[in-house]
Amino acid sequence: MTEGKPSHRVLSPVLNSLLVAGALLVALTVTSGTRPGNLLDVLDGNSVAAAFVFIATLMAALWARRRATVRAAAWALPLALMFAFADIVGVSLEQPDAGLDLLLRSTPAETAWVLCRLGGTFTAAAIGLTTLLIVLERLRQRPVGTSRAARAVDNLRKGGWRGFAVLVVVVLVFRLPYLVLWWPGIVPFDTFRSYAYARGFGEWSQYEPLGHSLLITAMQGIGTSLGWGDAGGVALGAALQVLTTSAAFAFLLHRLAVWGLPAPVWIACGVWVLLVPTLGLISVTIVKDAPFMSALVVFLTCLGEIAVAGKGQRNTRWPWWTLLAASLALLVLRNNGVYVVLIGLGVLAATVLRRRWKPLLGILAVSLVAYALYAVPLVRAVGAEPGPPAESWSVPIQQIARIAADHHEELSPEQLAFVDSLFDEYDAATVGEHYEPGISDPVKADANANWGERSTLEFVRGWLDLALAYPVSAVEATLAGTVGYWAPGAPSYDGLIYMSHNDVRGVHLDIPFGPTDGGVRGFLERNDLFDGGLRSIPVIGLMLSPGVITWGWVIALALIIRARNWPALSIFVPAMVLFATLLAGPVSGGMRYALGFYAALPLAVGVAVLSAISARPAAPAPGIRIGRK
Repeated sequence: MTEGKPSHRVLSPVLNSLLVAGALLVALTVTSGTRPGNLLDVLDGNSVAAAFVFIATLMAALWARRRATVRAAAWALPLALMFAFADIVGVSLEQPDAGLDLLLRSTPAETAWVLCRLGGTFTAAAIGLTTLLIVLERLRQRPVGTSRAARAVDNLRKGGWRGFAVLVVVVLVFRLPYLVLWWPGIVPFDTFRSYAYARGFGEWSQYEPLGHSLLITAMQGIGTSLGWGDAGGVALGAALQVLTTSAAFAFLLHRLAVWGLPAPVWIACGVWVLLVPTLGLISVTIVKDAPFMSALVVFLTCLGEIAVAGKGQRNTRWPWWTLLAASLALLVLRNNGVYVVLIGLGVLAATVLRRRWKPLLGILAVSLVAYALYAVPLVRAVGAEPGPPAESWSVPIQQIARIAADHHEELSPEQLAFVDSLFDEYDAATVGEHYEPGISDPVKADANANWGERSTLEFVRGWLDLALAYPVSAVEATLAGTVGYWAPGAPSYDGLIYMSHNDVRGVHLDIPFGPTDGGVRGFLERNDLFDGGLRSIPVIGLMLSPGVITWGWVIALALIIRARNWPALSIFVPAMVLFATLLAGPVSGGMRYALGFYAALPLAVGVAVLSAISARPAAPAPGIRIGRK
């Protein structure tokens, strides 16, 4: 088989039969939902929908088959198989037992359902990925566009910082309605811990990032001193966040235009930034994840600028200074920012950006020294205690709780004694009643109260003993605690935050909180358009799944590897470090924890598309061609 020859000339006619079977599996998968059952019953009342899905899938498959190359199929099929496997594992974990019973201990009827879903999901993903590669190939061969949209994007590129200013205004126009509707802003539960520090109702702790707690203290102080009250202080913070998030997103879109991203893709990235409600609501939500998100967008965009800059821009200094500022912001705005900066820049300096290792390590050194000079005196000044000691052990604690829930009658006396010593109010017989697959807080909080009874080494030994003795339960606990971040379509644990809390940790804020009765905001809330209502909309509802966003990053990463554009991996290394901290965290699929991936998805997509079309034989698009001189 010749690599570039169309697949319809080299593949057996048997493929047509396989495509028909695959289209049938897709129709059955769509109509059967996510509850395992008898496949003979799924068409009852769904025959019209099944017929429509079957015909549409078959037409798409035949269209892709006639245009795909063997090389494209060789990349699409393994990735589609990974996608399908992640999907069925996620479906199994969504069942009441939150485990792998659907895969390991299913009935014959359930096994047939599982195989059908695997085949249907694989077929749909393979068609979609192959179509994507066909479209990218056509973009690669397409001459430079002269449409109105292409000229507009080119004007943004040529406009320099004036183009950036225009984009800031555009993003602001789409963000201001959120500020008006949710005036003075949204204050979620977690932020009240920082308010308690600011008002002296609780001792300062490093559990919350000190940098963000200082921002809350400044908001509180300005609001009080100017007579604005609580509402004025919150509004000040929300207005500043609207400005900073708008500037960060405008910076991202402007650089994509400068790099020469094709107009259709650039417009899609702009639509994502402007219209996704997750990004709009967080701009007026006073929570540590919002400024961290903006800093991450700037940080990753600067890395992209450094990685893709052409020869004529090698002496440009602004990306390095901006990267330094973003690194400092990441360090102080969220506790896991330390790992993103330290590990991310260190790995980049040793691998794909090793030719730029000196400035990278210089930024890393300056960042860490500045952080130490800031953090150490600040901790002493406010008397901030270390965060809860068990906070970094969410995964092992969840595994122990799951094992105790599943096997407490089988544990040895030594294992029982270890579990009993780990928890305060709970023990091996009762901890299972408090175990929640998607969040470790209930059992972790009880373990925190009793953490000083043993050394970390003793904990690790006891945990390993249990995990090795009951590996299936340990694996199930880990998968259930992370499924929201990697399973396609897995629901977010917390969804969108769209109303303020109040009277938390002894703090009362004089702001609107709870549900709203009237107006546009009340209409949105009554019709559940922030969670169930939005989720029920085909395709659009997938925006509420962090797992879908993760797969957007995975596909972008695959495209870059396929193009062998190694410098473009620069934006993915820190993102992977951040993702590792999410997997080790306390919540499965937390929407606000995954904000950085939502916000920077256009960057990942843009760099992937530029990598895929960088070998364009026609006249190159204006701007920088990624990874190529």
